[in-house]
Amino acid sequence: MSAKSLAGYLVLSTAFIFAVFASPALAQGTLYEGARLITGDGSAIEDSFFIVEGNQFTRIGRKGDVALPNGLARIDLTGKTVIPALIDTHVHLGYRKGLDFSPSNYTRENVTDTLDRFAYYGVGAILETGTARGDLAYQMRNEPVGPRPFYMTAGRGLAMPNAGALGPMRGSGYGVTTDAEARADVEELAAKKADMVKIWVDDRGGVLSRSCIPTCTARSSMRRTSTTCASSRMSRNWKTPRISCAPESTAWRTWRASET
Repeated sequence: MSAKSLAGYLVLSTAFIFAVFASPALAQGTLYEGARLITGDGSAIEDSFFIVEGNQFTRIGRKGDVALPNGLARIDLTGKTVIPALIDTHVHLGYRKGLDFSPSNYTRENVTDTLDRFAYYGVGAILETGTARGDLAYQMRNEPVGPRPFYMTAGRGLAMPNAGALGPMRGSGYGVTTDAEARADVEELAAKKADMVKIWVDDRGGVLSRSCIPTCTARSSMRRTSTTCASSRMSRNWKTPRISCAPESTAWRTWRASET
């Protein structure tokens, strides 16, 4: 084949390939029609259409406003409402199984079941806040499967010993009484690439003499923050690098009075 013929063949081949992929008759994906579509920007589209290709929304609008490609599978959603995926930023998963709520339920099987339930109800992302047990949360976060929600975890939270989370979740966190302990615990969380640090600032039992009022924990190599701080309920000082665990004081009582 001559160079001229080869060039002409390539041009024709390219044109054919473009025509195949651009042809409305060969469009891929699924067309959903008729739903009230909540777009997530404060507006809604009545009697909408949207096209899903693979795992992406590729086109949205009002039904009948534009010509749509042929060859799409069509699903009628008339009378239904479609919303963006929900996000739950405060989750303590894995403890409940049926009517039982206990640490023994924190297993891969039960956590998987809980995540699947979130997905079923339209939750697309969750943040587990400080009550993880062992390394299971990190393992499951790092191996996402199918349509499960995007999984983020704070791992174990920080609190006074025998404080922090309530009920059967108590004991899941680190017991902290000194700055050195807090720094070591945060560095351990950093090594596991926890998504945030959770700090409980009282004993959750109403005994203020065992409240832990941190001003700043430890600098770490966390993925999303270089310094993990919590506002001091006594001094509101974000710079003092210490953990202040003290009995109720005049300053504390004054702060409480001013805030209530």
